[in-house]
Amino acid sequence: MAPTKQFATNVAGRSRRFKTSVGRGGQALKPLGRHGYIWLLTIGLLVATQATLIWAPHVGIYINAAALAGLTAVAILQDKARTVAISMAIIPVATMITASVVPHTNFGQTTVFDVSLLLLALLYRYIFTLEHPLSNTKLSAKGYGMLLPLMLIVGQLVGLIGYAFLRNQYPYNGYSLPLVAVAAVVFAFAEEMLLRGLIQQQGSRLFHPAMAALGTAILYVFLSLDHATMLTLPTAIVMGCVLSFVYYKKQNLILTTTINAAAKLTYIGLVAGFILRG
Repeated sequence: MAPTKQFATNVAGRSRRFKTSVGRGGQALKPLGRHGYIWLLTIGLLVATQATLIWAPHVGIYINAAALAGLTAVAILQDKARTVAISMAIIPVATMITASVVPHTNFGQTTVFDVSLLLLALLYRYIFTLEHPLSNTKLSAKGYGMLLPLMLIVGQLVGLIGYAFLRNQYPYNGYSLPLVAVAAVVFAFAEEMLLRGLIQQQGSRLFHPAMAALGTAILYVFLSLDHATMLTLPTAIVMGCVLSFVYYKKQNLILTTTINAAAKLTYIGLVAGFILRG
């Protein structure tokens, strides 16, 4: 074959391979699109709500009501974004439930809030999967055997970071450590069921899953800070990014719940061993 023809053949082959690779990974190259902007809008609504609740609670409750109204409008007007809007609406609803019950302690507020999240998340996850069952996670027993110990270690490292920032600001004085430890596991399961199991999973259907993971991580930071779940800003950022990344890669709530619970239990154990002991 002549050199010129050989060169043209090579270029054509590379062009076909490039087009194929773009086609396979085209989701990453697509513009954000209408539903992507809806996702950003709804994330922004909830972040604004949680930020306002932290710094100006009396104003935040009105922003919370506005966020609920906005999410309801999205659910009514946008068919494809309906499930993710309903999933996100669980947060302002749980906030209203917590405000109406008026618990007088951080532990009481967090318990009411997270139990509300958990019950609503379980309900809607069941409803959403009636017609569209979730695919089983492709993780074998050997995979669990390899990854669960790693997730425990990652969770413990995050718990150490939390202890470094919060060792003198333990929010649950006056409650028995076994009760707080059990509650921490429930809190972890509630957070993962809602944020990863519903919001990130449903958001991944609108556009690239990496963007859904990033938005969920940002939401987790503000949600954690507002409801005193044993996290400070640096810890919340690390935890949110780790949890969203693990779910993005493995689509497995067992792994993310293990990290979340291990971090909280490590913090509690360190506080019990070095602070409350005295």
